[in-house]
Amino acid sequence: MAPEKSRSARHKGARYAKPVLVVFVAIAALVFVASLALPLLVSTDAAKDRLEEAVSSWLGARVAIDGASELSLLPDLRLTLTNVRLEGRDGQWSMDSPHLSASLDPASIIGGDFAPEHFSIVNPDIRLFTPAGEESGSEPPFQRAKRELARLFSRQLSIRGGTITLGEAASTPQIMALNATLNTDDDGKNARLSGRFDYAGERIDLNLLVSDTRALSGNEPGTLALKAVSPSFEIDLNGRIMGRNADRIDGSLSVSSGEIARLFGGEAASDGENPAPIKTVRLSGEGIFSLDALDFDQATLDIDGNIADGRLSLRAFSDRPSAEGTLAFDSLDLSAFEPTISNLLEDSRQANRPLSSLLGAFDLDLRLSAANVTTQRAVLNRSALALLLKEGDLTIDVSEAGIAGGAGRAHLRLSPTSVSRDLYALEASAELMNATPVVNFDIPLLPRGGRASLSIQARSKGETAALLRRKLTASLRFEFTGNGVEAFDLDNKIGSLAEPTVADAPLSGSTPLTRFEISGRKNGETLEIDAIDAETGQYSVSAHGTIRLSDGALSLKGIARPLPLEPATESAGSAATPASTPKTTFKVHGTIAEPAFLPD
Repeated sequence: MAPEKSRSARHKGARYAKPVLVVFVAIAALVFVASLALPLLVSTDAAKDRLEEAVSSWLGARVAIDGASELSLLPDLRLTLTNVRLEGRDGQWSMDSPHLSASLDPASIIGGDFAPEHFSIVNPDIRLFTPAGEESGSEPPFQRAKRELARLFSRQLSIRGGTITLGEAASTPQIMALNATLNTDDDGKNARLSGRFDYAGERIDLNLLVSDTRALSGNEPGTLALKAVSPSFEIDLNGRIMGRNADRIDGSLSVSSGEIARLFGGEAASDGENPAPIKTVRLSGEGIFSLDALDFDQATLDIDGNIADGRLSLRAFSDRPSAEGTLAFDSLDLSAFEPTISNLLEDSRQANRPLSSLLGAFDLDLRLSAANVTTQRAVLNRSALALLLKEGDLTIDVSEAGIAGGAGRAHLRLSPTSVSRDLYALEASAELMNATPVVNFDIPLLPRGGRASLSIQARSKGETAALLRRKLTASLRFEFTGNGVEAFDLDNKIGSLAEPTVADAPLSGSTPLTRFEISGRKNGETLEIDAIDAETGQYSVSAHGTIRLSDGALSLKGIARPLPLEPATESAGSAATPASTPKTTFKVHGTIAEPAFLPD
């Protein structure tokens, strides 16, 4: 019984399989015949004309077709045009492509409409031009870009292997290996652009999502999400489209880079000779963002682990880029920046950039504070700094700095003169109060309490910071009053010079100076000392001479006079006068770190 049922099942399966096979063969034959007959039944010229009209209307372009046209059925009903050139009627762009094709709605063929549904462009060469009247320009580039993007979103489009040239010169930037798709719902919602391209040595992946294409023109509310990722940076923007011209985003923005040297300086900036001072940067926060300005109401900035919170406004694409805001760091490590600053003042490759272009490239108005600041030589406690750079005029004000147990403040201004952009005026001042000795300084002249102040007035001419340093002509004044300045054992040195028969004792301690003043001028690599006035517990000292800045070599001449002695008792008469002991003349050679006192 079972064998009979099995034979019956196989017989029924074979009976049903034959009709199904016949249907498949018939469909395949129909498709094959249709693909052969389609060019005979449908006018390719008519389809080409309709496609040309559709492209012209869609892109606002003049269309020129210099190649053949082909209508195919597989894998879909598609018309392909070869050697196509498009030129924007506004003269702002052109495109040459070896292949432009469009899928057609089969139902539209019956009525001869040939309605295109999805466009595909292969290896296009796209050129974007700046119109002659741009300077007096009617439509800003960003508004034009939004308008063109909304136009592109009105059709389904894919681009494979494209190149975009920005401008007409051979050296202008190019977007290479462009692969992109643009699609949207029938009602213009959920518009999406996904693409990948190469630019300036970076492979960039781009994704853009717009909730409603009409929001790009400000006609409807909408949201935008943008993400761009490359080996060197990542940008993530999300928010609500705002403004009558839909030119702002109210939302969140994150910009980060782990390859600052590669992003801004190429490989040369990250070599061993001049390592980049900044390696990683991340800026994130909430606010209102546009191409004109990034206004962070709440911002977090992370520079190589130095994290600050506050408010920040950046204008990177304006005629004059600028940054303005207030940032508070928990801790700030400046050690990595010091070699770069030193290189700018030395004859190195980094010093070749003209100072006028460096200071005149952008504007700054920043207020910075930190609970502690670390440098290669010192650690500062709570500090606050204002940095102002306006049209090449630089001002730095340190209103508060905890240093060596005391408090300090400083001011520096470097400004070009009206005579020449290469002639600069420098003014600087600093004040330190109630400081204690800092033992890791090489100069044996260390504040100990009291008040120390420094002022400098200078002028210099030069194209670079290194030239300015070498040609600087300055007048300076340093003075100290208070509890003392820890110096080498000056009393012992002067005493041994006043009485040559007394052996010069080894420098086992230091002499507190109750007053110290120095004034002079910098002339090239030499510091010309007009006057040094100092007081110890025993002597009043005055000196003049020169200090060589390159190695600290000293060439000084001075006079030491004993101070009046305190009377032993009230009846002891008046105090002794300096005249009771002859003055001591001396000269100082050696270096600042190791001075040698000699009789004169």
